[in-house]
Amino acid sequence: MNKAKLVNNRILIKKKSIHKMIMHFLFILLLLYAAKDVLYSAGSISQSVLLIHLSLSSFYFFKTVFHQRNNVFYKTWTTLLLLNVIGFLFTGNINNPTSLGMFLGVLISLLTFYPFYFFAYKGILGSNNLILFLFLMLFISISQYIHNISTIFYESGNTDIVNNVSFMFVNLIPYVFLIKKNRILSFGMMFIIMIFVVQGAKRGAIITGLSGVFLFIYYMFKTTNKKYKKLNYLIIMTVSFLILNYLYNLFTSNEFLLYRFENMFSSGGSGRDIIYKNIINHWYNTDSFFKLMFGFGFSSSVDITGTYAHNDWLELLSNFGIFGVSIYLWLFITGFKLLIKKKCIEDLKYVFLATIIIWFITTLFSMGYTSAEGYMRAVIIAFVIGFTQKDASKTQ
Repeated sequence: MNKAKLVNNRILIKKKSIHKMIMHFLFILLLLYAAKDVLYSAGSISQSVLLIHLSLSSFYFFKTVFHQRNNVFYKTWTTLLLLNVIGFLFTGNINNPTSLGMFLGVLISLLTFYPFYFFAYKGILGSNNLILFLFLMLFISISQYIHNISTIFYESGNTDIVNNVSFMFVNLIPYVFLIKKNRILSFGMMFIIMIFVVQGAKRGAIITGLSGVFLFIYYMFKTTNKKYKKLNYLIIMTVSFLILNYLYNLFTSNEFLLYRFENMFSSGGSGRDIIYKNIINHWYNTDSFFKLMFGFGFSSSVDITGTYAHNDWLELLSNFGIFGVSIYLWLFITGFKLLIKKKCIEDLKYVFLATIIIWFITTLFSMGYTSAEGYMRAVIIAFVIGFTQKDASKTQ
């Protein structure tokens, strides 16, 4: 009996080490994919990286999907993924680069969840892995930021640049919450991230990023050492004031950025008002009850307006109708219920809350679940959900 148990333990340890190697390999693939155009020219290499990543993620999807302890959040996330896969198979156009691009964005954003959920549930993925990923991804994001500026300046000679890489920095904000042992380092990381967010002049990224910063400051107050409470409060207030004051001065000294915010409403948000109006009118005025409920098919926003909706809710409304919007809404509701109800340890609650809030705000004026950069969000959500499930299973 003891011999059989020993053999069993050896098999489990071997399996765990294999999964650990795959986890590190997946992190490398994500970093390589993020570094395209900087480390290497996008093309066959980035496509191969993406194919391997999606194949491994699909393997873990099938490995976890029938697990009895999967919670409602996992099931809703999976429903959103399957809705898009089925929608693309039946109504998408593989020969249309726009439609295919959106589908790949959905797969990267949603499939990435499953391996890291499994690793967290099995105790393989820890906060140290994510902190290292944060540092490496921040370096890549800065490189991408500089590369983007250089490319635009070389092509147009324009110095007033809106840098879309800003959202890469915003997606890294929840990771900063994991740096608990060194508060100076965590404040420093947040400061660096927000400098690039503000300098990027992307209005949505600035609004979203600031929401993450204020939640981070609140988190610092809530988790401070009670032994030196007053002193720590004073330090947090002073550092927060200095950072926010610097960011404010950076903001107000940028005439191009001020102009963009002053014209935010008068210009209709770079044409978003027309896009939103066209999608709503097209959906509302349809004679088909089926289309009201289930939409016009995958990436139909492009057929209606000539471009993506730049709003997740309207993207889902055009693609999958009320049904699609309801699933997405339920995903956020189950996320917030998870925060309120249970089991998440205090620190992870704030990590998860920051991720959900940043994600939700992003959905209102940009692409969330269809964005290829959604893998950053998927990794940290998977970590919290998997870790929570692991703890829950121990108490049952």
